[in-house]
Amino acid sequence: MLKLLFVFKMFASILFFNAGVFVVYAGSVGSGQAATNAGVALQVSSQAEIESQIMDNLLAFLGDGERYRRESVAEQAAAADFLYAHLKGKATQPNTEVNRIRFRFGGEYYYNIEARINSGVAGSAKQIIIGAHYDNVVRTRGSGESMVISQGVYDNGLAVATLLTLFYNLQGAGADFDFDIVFVFFGAEELGLGGSLHYAANVNKARTLLFINLDVIGVGDNLYIYTYERETVHERFFLDLARDAGVPLNSMPRNRRITFQTLVPIGYSHIGMMSDNTAFANEGILTAFLFSHNLSVRGFALRETAHSHNIMHTVYDNLEHIKQYHPNFLRRTAYVYTLVKGALLSPEFAGVLVYSANNMPSLAFFYRQTHLIIYIISIVVLLFALYFIYQHLKRASANAPISIPTKKVKLSQFIPADIRLQLERELNSRYLAKEHLDSDGTMYVFGKDYES
Repeated sequence: MLKLLFVFKMFASILFFNAGVFVVYAGSVGSGQAATNAGVALQVSSQAEIESQIMDNLLAFLGDGERYRRESVAEQAAAADFLYAHLKGKATQPNTEVNRIRFRFGGEYYYNIEARINSGVAGSAKQIIIGAHYDNVVRTRGSGESMVISQGVYDNGLAVATLLTLFYNLQGAGADFDFDIVFVFFGAEELGLGGSLHYAANVNKARTLLFINLDVIGVGDNLYIYTYERETVHERFFLDLARDAGVPLNSMPRNRRITFQTLVPIGYSHIGMMSDNTAFANEGILTAFLFSHNLSVRGFALRETAHSHNIMHTVYDNLEHIKQYHPNFLRRTAYVYTLVKGALLSPEFAGVLVYSANNMPSLAFFYRQTHLIIYIISIVVLLFALYFIYQHLKRASANAPISIPTKKVKLSQFIPADIRLQLERELNSRYLAKEHLDSDGTMYVFGKDYES
């Protein structure tokens, strides 16, 4: 059944999305100017300072080994306790608040940690949410002192460290924003988007302008953004902003937007929809997903880099390995920090998001498993109906009488009688026609045309 559903999804994605059925707004009036103005907002700390801050927050998050494991219920709870205490200790401004949100998923209790920067606008009605999951998939090799363990640096410690750095540096700038900024650290993502599904289902959707998701950043060759099945206004804003800031940001390639995996309970999925952003898109909320891979490498399987093996969900996802084989990981992570901060500080950002939301159709119908199955079944039924109609017309055409002109063959003029009789037998056996040979040697042939 799963394989059959996979084939149906593949067909649906090719037929519907890539056929361009949706009329999607691919440009924005004034979006280029907005991104240019946003470049002014990128007055951030030096690159070296940003990288140093991200590294400090990463080391604090990883600890001395006690938080390398963030997989079981108890391990995730310990990581959530650290994040809550760390954020509370750093939230020094009166416009900030830190909350611990308990939720149930798969019969167990987990935690989301929320840190808010409230804007200087009294009764602000809007918010932008930035999220990253803090749990990981643990892999080990060896035992004792020689044991190597995955630390979840690429997936997803670097994103967590980036969120911490953004919160600490922006908390004093609340008066500069026309919207609240909410940082959310999700639990149980690796188990099936547990934390983000719960949070998105309960968030105030009318207040939420955008959800920005950070996952697997820093290690992959290229930084990508995914917002929708076609380029959106706010995606173009990010791309223009990145260009002006010298950040090498790429739009997710169209040929990688064909589903190839199933992430339960989300029906339709590909690399751009296999993280926490999908939970928010499922609720009709505008999203932007920043991640690093190398989607230009040929082949069906996804590759993180062109020069090395994948490290996500492997024992190699640890700081020592990344430092040795991916020495530019901090610079690439700092790009994400610069891009997100620049967008938040842009005075046009909120207007761009409102414009983008008003100029794109919703895909929420196709993000729901039940709706997608109904759509796929409808397509299959239609194809079967067309097939049966085609077969019926084909049989009717084959059985219809065909009028073929009578053919006359003069056999007695040049052919002796014995050879003429032999030729007549040949005609009877080869052409399956009804012949009549007159006494003067003229043969009349009726029926189907000759086959050879």
